[in-house]
Amino acid sequence: PTEIYTGTTSSAASDVYKRQEQTLPPATDAAAGVSRRDGEIQTGVVNVYYVVTGRGRARVEKTTTEPAEFTDMQRMVEREVRRRMYRPTINEGTVVVSGPLVFRHEFTYSRSELEDLRAKNESAAAASEQ
Repeated sequence: PTEIYTGTTSSAASDVYKRQEQTLPPATDAAAGVSRRDGEIQTGVVNVYYVVTGRGRARVEKTTTEPAEFTDMQRMVEREVRRRMYRPTINEGTVVVSGPLVFRHEFTYSRSELEDLRAKNESAAAASEQ
């Protein structure tokens, strides 16, 4: 059970917080529309290679995604790395560019998602050839 504490408007000191217990249902894959059959769920990875500038901003140098079809995931991770502020490296009192650094993001996907992306990419490639 998950414990949830809620504030009350009672003036009694003992009633400042009431303890309520709430049982949350277990997470189900069916609710997310995902099957956990053997081999259905895979793990993908996005690696973003970047340097931190003297102003604390990330400059993305290279990105690799496996499988390569997950370009939306790649863009999302790159955007997250770029939007963050980092503490620049200081060497002998001077701010210097640090890196290269690697941000690694692992994600899960179903085999059917990958097949859908491949079919979409093939149809887009066929349409661009015409």
